[in-house]
Amino acid sequence: MAHGGIPIMWKTGHSHIKLKMQSERADLAGERSGHIFIADDYFGFDDAIFAGAKLI
Repeated sequence: MAHGGIPIMWKTGHSHIKLKMQSERADLAGERSGHIFIADDYFGFDDAIFAGAKLI
């Protein structure tokens, strides 16, 4: 939140996350299951290698 982010609780599932990311114009989303979704050129995809590379 120090950088302006606001956490939102939402339904679990790839399709639910993608739709919520689009409606909120979110750059990043995650699930408790460990899936991380990143909006990069299109809304939300879950790619562990890409997420790790972005983190590094």
